[in-house]
Amino acid sequence: MAGFRTYNGVLLGIVGAVALTIAVVSLHLEPLWGDLTRIGGYRENDFGWREPMAYFPEKLFAYGASLEDYDQDYDVIVIGDSFSERSRRPAWQNYWVAQTGLSLLSFTRDDVSLSELRASGAYRAHPPRILIYEIVERSLGFDHRGTMVAVPFTDAARSWVPVETSPRSVSLVKRSRERRRAIDLNEASNYLYKVILRRLGGINPTKAVALDLSRRGLFSSRVSDRLLIYDDDLLKIDVLPGDVDEIRANLEGLQYRVEAEGRTVFVCMIAPDKPSAYAAYLEPPYSEMGILPRLADGADLRLPRLDLALQEAIGRGVVDIYLPNDTHWGSEGCRIAAATVSGYLEKIGVIQPPTSGSR
Repeated sequence: MAGFRTYNGVLLGIVGAVALTIAVVSLHLEPLWGDLTRIGGYRENDFGWREPMAYFPEKLFAYGASLEDYDQDYDVIVIGDSFSERSRRPAWQNYWVAQTGLSLLSFTRDDVSLSELRASGAYRAHPPRILIYEIVERSLGFDHRGTMVAVPFTDAARSWVPVETSPRSVSLVKRSRERRRAIDLNEASNYLYKVILRRLGGINPTKAVALDLSRRGLFSSRVSDRLLIYDDDLLKIDVLPGDVDEIRANLEGLQYRVEAEGRTVFVCMIAPDKPSAYAAYLEPPYSEMGILPRLADGADLRLPRLDLALQEAIGRGVVDIYLPNDTHWGSEGCRIAAATVSGYLEKIGVIQPPTSGSR
């Protein structure tokens, strides 16, 4: 009986020590914000952004949860992924509307596919002037690699009557990340589990990976010499030249089908992965995996070069172009992405600045 009591006492002591450790860790952790810190078991204390981000005081565009929300004319329809979804992150679509004044309705492919959109009565009744197909770079190999289908190319933009833009003046507000600590035992235990496996077991049980950067100060986070990424970003190393040709042909096929009726201009908006955007500060092979330069080579695809615009800003030392704790853009990255697409459309004559008489 004495031995049983001793055993229970030891067991209760261990349980109490573990519970106390989890509680102490919970009080120390800043609230989770980023998708990569949440997935990977990394601390917001280390990777959370510390400079305020710019937000629009109100949403300037419409989100569509289903085709039922497509009930009127819009200048622009967006079909996108997580870079275009409804979230607490800054939205590039707000910047687009502020820069152009054009009306915009945004869907995610989880809710409405491009084929469903084009087959709908709403699309036939209210065809947009511009369709922006947004896709993150890492998805190209999954979604658009396959049998090449030769399609005739039509340059619809050449016969397009330019749409005159009307930029809006909007005062942005600055928001800081929540850093108040509150007890969340589930969050703390999940963090400890992943840290113990990674540091003591040499095992990464998550899909988040931290890469070394050769330059500090590109993020406002306390740890600014490491790049948190999603491990699927690294699968691009297996994309061969023939795969890129297939991806290009696949996307050009989408463009041809959208533009075949002569009512809508198709734009392919490819969001670079973080390793592509920060490639100049990564070691091989991580610095050499980008698909966009190869995809743009000789393409008839309407492809604004977001990668070049974002890389240029990063090279100038602009912080938090991508969020340090997340796979997505910060507010400045959103602004640059929107400006790159609108600048591209202006260059090919699809949109034009307001004339002096309309100002």
